[in-house]
Amino acid sequence: MTIPQEDIKALTADERQQLLTMVWDVIENDDYKDNLSEETEDELNILNERAAEYNSNPSSAIPFEEAIQKLRNRVDEL
Repeated sequence: MTIPQEDIKALTADERQQLLTMVWDVIENDDYKDNLSEETEDELNILNERAAEYNSNPSSAIPFEEAIQKLRNRVDEL
């Protein structure tokens, strides 16, 4: 199935969010999980936990650029 990019761009932001949510729900409930390695499954669980933490408290997140700078500062301290 192919959805032209123009059709997606024509959607409102709310409609795009709904589309992403529907697609993610399908992916999340798909049988692909049966074929994951233990490591990949662990990583997926970590991502899901972090997403849940963010969804419960979005103000706890920091911008990507700030996170990168913090990591660079930590590396410089080594």
